[in-house]
Amino acid sequence: MYIVNFKNIILFLTILLTSTYANNTTTESTISEYEEKAFYHEHITKEYELALGYHKIACELGAGYACANVGNIYWHGHIGHKRNKKKTVEYNLKGCELGNAYACRAVAISYSEGWLAKPDNIKALHYCHKAYKLGSTKTCKLLGLPNPD
Repeated sequence: MYIVNFKNIILFLTILLTSTYANNTTTESTISEYEEKAFYHEHITKEYELALGYHKIACELGAGYACANVGNIYWHGHIGHKRNKKKTVEYNLKGCELGNAYACRAVAISYSEGWLAKPDNIKALHYCHKAYKLGSTKTCKLLGLPNPD
């Protein structure tokens, strides 16, 4: 067993990100590369902090699904993290704004269930409609809210 030095991981990721842009790689292929690395470290090597770091970088680069992946990790308390409702909502809000239906669905559920404050059905309805428009057609029904039709 080894101790993870988070400063070294952050330094490594910064260098990797800088060198990727220096090679004129497109953002889309860069995001794909980070998500592949996240999957590899999450499922193959079980280096969970590294996987989470790659998901976060892809999220910062504008990948809504990567933000949803980070939100999902915090929602379920996956890969060595305790469940964190604040981070769940934070990353899913970002993913939703980037057009990810799953992230919008998670935000709607968070507001419906009152994760960070008392339940807010107006915000839940807003995000359920956004999820619906992005393809998550069962979200509103799940929450007992009307579809935007």
